[in-house]
Amino acid sequence: MHTAPRGRVAYDYAWQLLCSPAIMHAVTLIAGDGIGPEIAAATRDAVDATGARIRWEEALAGADALREFGDPLPDATVASIRKNKVALKGPTFTSSATSPHRRVGVAMRQELELFAHVRRARSLRGVDARADDVDVMFIRENAQGLHAGLEHVIDRNSAESLAVLTREGCERFLRFAFEHAKSHGRHRVALVHKQSLLRVTSQLFLDAARQVARQYPRLVFEEVAAEACCDRLVRDPARFDVLVTSNLFCDTLGDVAAGLVGGFGVVPGAGYGDSFAVFETLHGPAADLAGRGVANPAAMMLAATALLEHLGMKAAAARLKNGVETALRNKRARTPDLGGSGNCQRFAAAVVREIRGE
Repeated sequence: MHTAPRGRVAYDYAWQLLCSPAIMHAVTLIAGDGIGPEIAAATRDAVDATGARIRWEEALAGADALREFGDPLPDATVASIRKNKVALKGPTFTSSATSPHRRVGVAMRQELELFAHVRRARSLRGVDARADDVDVMFIRENAQGLHAGLEHVIDRNSAESLAVLTREGCERFLRFAFEHAKSHGRHRVALVHKQSLLRVTSQLFLDAARQVARQYPRLVFEEVAAEACCDRLVRDPARFDVLVTSNLFCDTLGDVAAGLVGGFGVVPGAGYGDSFAVFETLHGPAADLAGRGVANPAAMMLAATALLEHLGMKAAAARLKNGVETALRNKRARTPDLGGSGNCQRFAAAVVREIRGE
């Protein structure tokens, strides 16, 4: 049962209950491995404190699923996401190169056709970081290119990986990217490429981007070579608003941006397809920290904020976002990885208190 917020947010909460349809949204919750169960529990408490109409449906993925079902992404978990349309996912282990099983993230985007991935690197008050003026949205093509996993061994001394792009796949992704930028109030879109070397695939991507960009005249569009983008992102990150690119480049650029704002502990991600969306942490399971109470739940809470916005629960999303940002400014609540003296439980409690106006 939800506990209603009190104090200064009580009126807003009551008004939302009166005006919102009595719909419970079912969300698949995948706690994951290592610190996953701890941060998932903390996130669930924070979301419930907002009064959001969420019914959590727990499902397994990762090490526990492999032990129980012989598959790190069992059919039951995929079926749950297909039914609910949305999921919140914690960190899962990465299978080795010699494992017969696909990585959970790769398997999930292939099963659910999550062709776009979005992450937002944003400077947050209270977080000691290398830059304080970053707010960049990264939108990554997630189904084609090198991350499609089309690789094989040629012989014992050589292997091959294929980067396959199609015009249809590029245009589908780019329409999503421009529409996502527009709907989130963004103004500038930079397409990152390596046309000087990857002349065929990058040219196909560029041609599709130019065609789609013409349909969004209010968005300023530019093209940036990957190497120049790396330099500018480090020197002057504020010049970028939205970066759109292939999965390989965006993986690297997004990781650089995460380092600029305090690390993966404060950067959430989300995979999108035509029918499904999975909101997730980007950091690993940190098995060495599991059970010690020092895990940082901020990234998963921020992923849950994006999930609430996706479901149209904007008031609840705003309360959760404000709660996380306020807790991050509290050194006694912040976890050690962010220079604080708190722990997972203390951080979660600080978030809940702010949400309830206590």
